[in-house]
Amino acid sequence: GGENQAEAAVEKDDRYPLTPVYCAVCGLPPEYCEFNSKDDFEKCKIWIGANCPQVYPDLFDVPALEAELASASLSAEKSVKQIVKEKAKPKLKPGKKARPEEVTISNAKKKGKNVVTVVHGLDMFGIKMEELAKLSKKKYACGASVVKGADQRDTVEIQGDRRKDIASVIHSKYQVGKTQIFIIDDKKTKRPAFAANGDDSDEDGDS
Repeated sequence: GGENQAEAAVEKDDRYPLTPVYCAVCGLPPEYCEFNSKDDFEKCKIWIGANCPQVYPDLFDVPALEAELASASLSAEKSVKQIVKEKAKPKLKPGKKARPEEVTISNAKKKGKNVVTVVHGLDMFGIKMEELAKLSKKKYACGASVVKGADQRDTVEIQGDRRKDIASVIHSKYQVGKTQIFIIDDKKTKRPAFAANGDDSDEDGDS
C-alpha cells in the first residue's frame, strides 16, 4: 500500500512531470553553468537570476528576486532578455573583425565546365537558406542546395550563372537593401549588385 500512496503523492505533486530547463546562454542545465569558464558563468548568472535563482541560493536573494520578478512589467522582462542577449554575444578575438551585414553573390566552377552561383551572407539577415534553394529550383528548373562554405558558414549554391537575377530576388522578396548586396564579377572584383542611381548595374560580369 505504501508504494501506491507514494505514486499518488507524486501524481498530485505539481512538480511532476519535470520539464527540463536549459540555460539560454550556454545551453546547459543551469546547475552545470558554474562549470563554465568564469566569464561565461558571469553571463549565465544574469539569465539564472531572471529565470531560476533557486538553483544557486548562495548567489541570489531568492525571495527578493522572486518578488521583484513577480511585480516586473513586460518592459522589465524585455530588458532582462536584452541584457542576456547582449551578454551572450560572443566577444571577438583581437584582430578579428565583425562580419559585415551584406550578401555576396559569386560564381564557382564545378566539375567540368559547370558553373554554380554561390550566395553568401544570408545568415546575417535571418533568411532561411532552404527556402531560397527551394525557390530557385522552382524558378530556374535547376539544382539548388545549402552547402557549407570555406569559412564553415552555410551558403546557397544554384546551378548556372544567376548572379544578377538572384540579387533582384534577394532584394525584392527578402527586403535586403540594394546597398547591402554585392556581386563578385568574373575578374573577382566585388561591386554593388545595383547601380547607385537605383537601376540595375549594366555590366553582368560575363566575359
